[in-house]
Amino acid sequence: MKNKFYTLITAFFFCCLLSVRGQDSSSCTAQFQAYTSAGTAVSFRAQDTLPNIQHYWYFGDGNGTGFSRNNSFVVHVYQQNGTYRVVHVIRDSTGAGCFDSTAQYVVVNAAPSCPIYLYIQGDSAGNSHIYNFFASASGSSTDTIRWYINDTLVGTGDSLLNRTLASGHYTICARLHTASGCTSSACQSIDVSSGCAVSPVIHYSVDSIDPQTVHFTASPNNYTFYWTFGDGGAAFGSQPVHTYPFGGTYIVTLRLYGYNGTDSCISFTADSVHVTGRPSCNVPFFYFHHPADPGQVTFVAQDSTVSDSLTWVIWRTNDSLNTVILHGQQPTHIFTDTGCYYVTLYTATASGCYGITQQLVCIDSLGNGGNNSIVAYPNPAPGQTFLDVQLDERHMININIFNSMGHLVLVRKQEGYAGTNHITLPTASLPKGIYYVQVQYGGITKQSRIQKL
Repeated sequence: MKNKFYTLITAFFFCCLLSVRGQDSSSCTAQFQAYTSAGTAVSFRAQDTLPNIQHYWYFGDGNGTGFSRNNSFVVHVYQQNGTYRVVHVIRDSTGAGCFDSTAQYVVVNAAPSCPIYLYIQGDSAGNSHIYNFFASASGSSTDTIRWYINDTLVGTGDSLLNRTLASGHYTICARLHTASGCTSSACQSIDVSSGCAVSPVIHYSVDSIDPQTVHFTASPNNYTFYWTFGDGGAAFGSQPVHTYPFGGTYIVTLRLYGYNGTDSCISFTADSVHVTGRPSCNVPFFYFHHPADPGQVTFVAQDSTVSDSLTWVIWRTNDSLNTVILHGQQPTHIFTDTGCYYVTLYTATASGCYGITQQLVCIDSLGNGGNNSIVAYPNPAPGQTFLDVQLDERHMININIFNSMGHLVLVRKQEGYAGTNHITLPTASLPKGIYYVQVQYGGITKQSRIQKL
């Protein structure tokens, strides 16, 4: 009842609101972008993020927000997959008359969060047409697995044993229903015929570099082979190579196709393969504040063996848009404001090992070295914008511009001389939005924020 009432009120609200759209929308825009993330969660980011703008969202499923200046970025979790019409309305809180609204459709199509895997084991000779079917799913004892052969329910449980099948084509499906309401299924097709006079044999070895990659070999030679690797993957051939997503024990099946005289035949075998997961490459780190400037912080990674693949990402706890990216084993960053920041260290090795380490770093004061900002003008900018960089001596000035998602979109270098250096930022080709400018020279880093109209 509450959702129905909310939907009726919201529909009336937008009917009235949209009827006056365009009265004064020249100074602001309600355009927004939607990003799907884990499950049915969708992130919405407004294009216009000026401080005086208030945002209202209606998510198309009976839920919405009130007008607030803190709603330029919101995350909404939908209860089910579907197509939703999302409406975004903005207004100027100062009463300047800025008003706009827009709508777009968002498709939520989350993959099942309860995957199930199916394994089929046949008689080694293939003559008796007796099969065992196994299902693997992570869940509780209250979950239900139903077995179907050619769309006919034939049993329940995590296995279907000693099933006799006549010659023919079959589709075997295991369908999972969890106590939380999640459903998923896995299916495989098999062809049952007279068994071959020879039986397939599985040989395998673990890769010398990647412990999650396994090399398989089938025998005897001169036959057609079909493999299933126990994680949903499959392949034809006598010597396939398969990389598993995680460590664990997997049931591998091998099907041999041959001939008994003039008739085709199939033989089966299965084996369990234990896969060791890749080692963790998480690198711990520590940091220290410079005594003369507490806003200047040096970060130190405690493992120099991966120093060529260390990436640091810094963002404020309540502002994930203003992102700083550093590299190296011992980078230094000058914070321009007090508060707490997330510092994440991403590591990688040549062998494919990856790691993530994160700490919360709080800046209580800036001391005398906190003046780290630089003014860009004009700002907001319809085209080009400019910076004035004051140097005491000659330096190369490096400028990096990042978009609101933290991606590097523009790089510029300019020879700097003692005195005031007038720098032009060619932002005319950039899309509308908020951008962050990083200016580096002589070991000093300064930052600026610009809005492209």
